Amino acid sequence: MSVRRRYIFVPLLLIIIITNVYQDEQSQIERLQVPVDTNELPDYYMEQLSIKLFDENGAIKAAIESPTLVHYASQAQAEMEMPEIKLYGLTDQVWNLRADKGRILDESQDIALEKNVTIDLAKSDTNQLNFATSNLYYEFLAHRAWNQSPVTFSRATAYGSANGLSIDLNTETFELQNQVEVRHQY
Repeated sequence: MSVRRRYIFVPLLLIIIITNVYQDEQSQIERLQVPVDTNELPDYYMEQLSIKLFDENGAIKAAIESPTLVHYASQAQAEMEMPEIKLYGLTDQVWNLRADKGRILDESQDIALEKNVTIDLAKSDTNQLNFATSNLYYEFLAHRAWNQSPVTFSRATAYGSANGLSIDLNTETFELQNQVEVRHQY
């Protein structure tokens, strides 16, 4: 290869390499852009969140899954999209909670579910009871969930409504509150 060709070939090769590196950096930057709904930028963002929480004996207490989680340090909370939460009772009861949105509070680790909240009680993989409401608050340390909003419920032989719900996973009980209506199906 002649000296003249080398002087043309080397700068051309450098231009190609620099262009490729620049394009790779641009695509990296585009992939890292975070979708946000507020004016504040989050301090971290997660995709395909899956958390399992265990008690001191190693028994599973809760499982939390969400396609996205966005944390805001100044608000001391994280927002989840389409969260699914499984809460395990002392025996084989499992409470499945789903909602359009959810928030985890930093200090208490409590979870507030909002919009189209559904609650399914299953025991031994058989669905026994279904609830629907607009919101639900889960107290992490107390292992209890509650709301004071209208709730509808259904079961194989009954359905009805109430203006509040309380679930205690320590005793595996729930209580419908205020203006409870129950209809029995034959």
